[in-house]
Amino acid sequence: MRIALQDPFSVVIDVVGIDERLPSMHCTVTVEADQFEQRLVYRDHVWISCSAWDSFVRGLASDDCLDPELIDMDRRVALRILKSAINCRLSFEGSRAHLTGMVCKTTIQAPLHRDDLAVVTRKFADFDRWW
Repeated sequence: MRIALQDPFSVVIDVVGIDERLPSMHCTVTVEADQFEQRLVYRDHVWISCSAWDSFVRGLASDDCLDPELIDMDRRVALRILKSAINCRLSFEGSRAHLTGMVCKTTIQAPLHRDDLAVVTRKFADFDRWW
């Protein structure tokens, strides 16, 4: 099971395992962007609760939900759609802290056209859920 978005930057969420006791998915999240003569590649393994996934899907489909977000259980990655009456933006944030205190954070935001928002909404709605 996998979701792959290409615009405005690449986001791939690949489900590599599930936990039925606490309905959740073990996912590999990969984000890639080429901007300003730089290349960003972010990869992490996270657990996403099925309820967080469902909430995100409902938020995408609703005009009342301004900023649907998909956040993993450890709050290391966040995928958000920032909606306004004028435009939309796709936002990704990833962070990880080491026991030594070292912290790595990355953030990327890009305009998301209404047609691309419809593609995102459809891909998440069509995702084959087992729960």
